[in-house]
Formats: sequence, structure tokens, C-alpha cells
Amino acid sequence: MWVEKYRPKTLAEVVGNEQAKSEFVKWLSDWKKRKVKELGVFFIGPQGVGKTSLAYAAANDFGYQFIELNASDVRTESAILRKLAPISGTISLDSFSSSEFIRKDIMVFLDEVDGIYGHSDRGGLGAIMELARQRNILLILSANFPDAVKHKELLKNFKRIYLHPLSPRQILIILKRICETEHLNISADILQKISMKSRGDARFAINTLHMVAMGHPLPEDLEVNLTTPLAKTVNDLIQCKDHMEAINKISYSLSRIDEIYRALSEAIANSNLDTSKRAEIFDLISKIDVFMRKIAKKGQWKILREVIYLLASTSLLIPGDRVRYVEKIPDYVFSKVIYKSRSEKFNEIINSLKRRLHCSRRKIVQYMLPYLAFLAKNNRRISGLSKDDINVMLSVLT
Repeated sequence: MWVEKYRPKTLAEVVGNEQAKSEFVKWLSDWKKRKVKELGVFFIGPQGVGKTSLAYAAANDFGYQFIELNASDVRTESAILRKLAPISGTISLDSFSSSEFIRKDIMVFLDEVDGIYGHSDRGGLGAIMELARQRNILLILSANFPDAVKHKELLKNFKRIYLHPLSPRQILIILKRICETEHLNISADILQKISMKSRGDARFAINTLHMVAMGHPLPEDLEVNLTTPLAKTVNDLIQCKDHMEAINKISYSLSRIDEIYRALSEAIANSNLDTSKRAEIFDLISKIDVFMRKIAKKGQWKILREVIYLLASTSLLIPGDRVRYVEKIPDYVFSKVIYKSRSEKFNEIINSLKRRLHCSRRKIVQYMLPYLAFLAKNNRRISGLSKDDINVMLSVLT
């Protein structure tokens, strides 16, 4: 991936966030002289603004060994040790300061700290604080949106450095550098459009340039647009010809990734593909579902990369000329059902459906009532429900 290939190797190559760079360099110089009170540095800023790149470039310039970890993988003390043991040869937290480990100054970059809080941490936060207090390893934390309450100790004890989205001009500088190195002949208009639409996200801009360099046209709806119908997004994805095109299409709609893979699942279920083909596709979708549950329940955002890759692979397995996704059921705000479902009659209907369908109340409210309401609104007969029952149900859902 070009994002990794063209990551800045030195601070001189880092584009943008000059104030943050200056603060970090000064702090590092003072750290080397043991003149700082903070336990480490906390980079704060949205994705794609260069948090990892700044740390990596500084590590090279200041002679540190750079080790990158993700908070979703090191939520516990044992996980921290497991990740660093292969490098250090250590088996306990105390050994982080051993001479065997400190052959060279170490900079540990802990990304996505947003996800390391709560009861599931089991010592993870404490291990990080203990590691930082030893001051033998330079610890750099990174987060998009840290919580002022849940991350109070980190915010209090680490030097906070804020990074901001890059300007279109700065994005353009990065894109032109890559074009020169790769000997690409891409028009100034396309580069300008990418730099404007990236909204300060260098990663997004570089991925888009990579897609264009591979011969794919620049998407008309380059900027993420939540008003784009889900059906169009899904069907465009099905028409992709290779992984890079599919990955970039997914990247434009990351905020809807949960909807996209469920829509793909529905499209396959309703298709006329043969059983073996559907089984092959559903095998990938089931893996996506497992990863998405881990992200939702444990905040393991690092595996989102695997989700994107699997989703791209899934879309390429689907024959675009035989499968189309059609939105048939309107979107309902299910919370309205939960708060309005107090009436005795409505509860009676739900209990009746529970007995007949052998489902929990939550599943009926979330997944089945919207379908029943859709049928009722279109004057379709629903077995087992009287006209009065349907009217009660519709009064709650509307």
C-alpha cells in the first residue's frame, strides 16, 4: 500500500502540522536530557493527519527503535507483555527496563487509545502507566477523540499535542511527491480534486491516488456522502473489478460499513446463484460478522482493516450481472418502538408473536415489526393479526 510505502522517514519529509512537529521535537530534546515531567506524549487528532508518521519520522531522526502497537490488541497487562516479549525476550513488566531489552532507545507508539478503557481492560491501563513511569521506554499515545473522564489519568500525565487536518495545499504537496517518484502523468485537475475532497485526510488522498494510478476513474461521489442511497453504494461495490477499486469504494463509505455487508448478505440470500456459490460468499460474510461484533463489543478497531479486505473480497465473488440489491423495507427508528411500546394491547401483540415465532421480544421489535408494518401499510394480509392489531402496531411505529 502506498500509505506505508510513502510514510515520511524523517521529520523534514513530514508535511503539515508544523506547530505540533515543533512541540514534539522540543519535548523529545528535553526528554533526552531528562528535563520533562510528563511520562510521555499523547497525540490527539482525527485519522489521516499524520500522528503515526510524525512519531515514526521522529524516531528515525532521534535514533529510537520504533515499535507500533494498537490499543485494541493490548488492552490487558498480559497482552502488552505478549506483544513486546518477542522483541525484548522478557516475561514480566519489570523486565521492560532490563539491559537485554534496552539495547537501543525504544519508542513505543500505542495507537487508538480511545478503545482502552472500561472493565475489560484487566490491568491494561495500569500496565501502560507503570511502563511510562519507569521512563526507560518512550511511550507515545495516539487517539482520535479521547474521553476527558475515562482517559483522565493519561491526559493528566502525558504531554498533549494536537494535530489538525491538512490543508488542500499540503495534501497536494504529498500527492505531487508521489507522482514524481512513481513517474505518474496525472492531470492537475484530478490532483486538485483529490486534495479538496480528502478533507485533510492524507491517508484517504493517497489511497485515492493509488486507485487512479491503477487505471480506475476518479469516482464522481469521491467525498463521503451519507445521502447516497444504500442500494447505489452496494451495487457500485458489486461492479468493482479488482481489490483496490473495491477497497477504495468501501473507504468512501466507512461510516456505513455495517449496513453494506448486511445489504450484501440480503442480496445474496435473494439471488438465484447456485448453492455452492452462495455458500462460498456467506463463508466470507460470516467472518466479517465475527469481526464486526468484536469491534462493536471490544473496540478492536485495528481489525477494521481485515473487515475492509474481506468485504472487498466478498464483493469480487459476486457476479455483478446476476445480483442486485434493492431496498424494499423503509428505515424505521427502532428506539421509537421501545419507548412507545407501553400499551397493554401492543404488549399483547408482541407476546403473541413471541409464542408463535419462538423469538425474544428484542428481536421481534428490532427485526420483524418493520417488515410487518411494511406489509400492513401496503394492505397485505398478515396471518394471525386482526385489523385492530395492525392498527395498534402502526400507531406505535409511526
